[in-house]
Amino acid sequence: MKRSTSPDDGDRFIRDCFGAVAPSSPSPSSSATSDSRFEERRRWATTTLAILGIAAVAGAIFAIAAARWSTCPLFVRAAFLVAVLAIAHCGGTFADRRDEPLLAHFLYCLGAATFLVGVWALFGDGDASRRRELWANALPSTALLLFATAQSSRSRSLHFFATAALVAALALDDGSSRVFALRFVDGAFLCCALGEYWAWRRSSLSVATVYFGVCAWTLVALCSASLAFDLRALLLLGVFGLFLRWFSATFRSAFGATLGVFIALCSLGLAAFPYFWSAPNDASPFAATFEASVAAALFGFFSTRLIFDGARQNVVQFALAIAVFACWLVAQCVVAAIDFSTDRWTPAPPTVAALAFATLLFKIQRSRPDAPFSSPPTRSAAVAPDALNDDQEFDDLFDAEARAGTQTPRLSSVFESFDAAWERVERRCRFPVYVASVLAQAVALVDFARSDWTLF
Repeated sequence: MKRSTSPDDGDRFIRDCFGAVAPSSPSPSSSATSDSRFEERRRWATTTLAILGIAAVAGAIFAIAAARWSTCPLFVRAAFLVAVLAIAHCGGTFADRRDEPLLAHFLYCLGAATFLVGVWALFGDGDASRRRELWANALPSTALLLFATAQSSRSRSLHFFATAALVAALALDDGSSRVFALRFVDGAFLCCALGEYWAWRRSSLSVATVYFGVCAWTLVALCSASLAFDLRALLLLGVFGLFLRWFSATFRSAFGATLGVFIALCSLGLAAFPYFWSAPNDASPFAATFEASVAAALFGFFSTRLIFDGARQNVVQFALAIAVFACWLVAQCVVAAIDFSTDRWTPAPPTVAALAFATLLFKIQRSRPDAPFSSPPTRSAAVAPDALNDDQEFDDLFDAEARAGTQTPRLSSVFESFDAAWERVERRCRFPVYVASVLAQAVALVDFARSDWTLF
């Protein structure tokens, strides 16, 4: 049997679970490549020994702390947990700066495990019913803080701790838990969508699969409760559409990604009707129309982008975006004509959407190559469209259009510059958000130790 020349299972595991760059298989005739591979292997071995040493020391410290845990005051417990948390994350950041990804991921996981287990340990006294009540009160904010740390890091392993905390919090949630006046189950659903976005940006199938399981659990929790067809339901439907889009893109499914975009577009279009803003909150007609107009502007921007991106690489997306925008505009005009006698502001949403659509079309027209003072279009292939790693003979209509679109230039530099600006903001805000989430974890431990109520 011939030996496979593909990367071995160890390399694939390190790349998929930790995000580290596995060394490539060397050519037998290249001594320089062989030496480079040997140096990488030796570096991994040294890092593994360092991880084992740190784990042994940490295990001994935790064993001593566990033996004296019941006799220590609460502020000593909190101080111990905060110290370990700070050392772990500071060490992980230092190792990451020194280009030691395996050691950095281990220290990140040590910090996440310390925070999660520490919350359980701080509320471990008392009878079973009291412990369950305290855990149900503390776990929602604990899960969201862990998720913020994982989302702002480059470690796949942290997402497994975040999803474990989300599952534990959902298991103890009776539907009354709130974080910043937001239902925890809604926040968990949003976390699933953002987690899928993280997995899509980093092509992590393991993280995408884990968040799919948490999303299924959350959907069951939402469907088991009474869910009216109101603004909240539309927002959750839009979040589900984005989740489906990123999940399908991670697994190279052009059909699923297009379906997710279509669901998100339809939910945003329905949210642009004043009825959904005034019915649940009894808002004034002007306030409801203003909020619906903001949603209409977003709908116009989203529709324009889908139309031009679809014209480039997916004719199905192009047709769906045009059909949805046309039907939405007709429905808005009909509603405005019917309700104009009682509410003079009803023409505002379709007018705002039309203005946004016209403004974007004007800017796109100005960015054409034959327009004055314009630059030629770029052929951007930095992000591969969905399903292009499969064989062409298995292409469906979605895949064939996406494959053909990679050979065409972008139709507008407007959305391309918007994407670049968003990537710059995301890159610059990642580390400050990570530091803020770790500091919030330390504050939460102190808060949990001195009182029975949660941080949020």
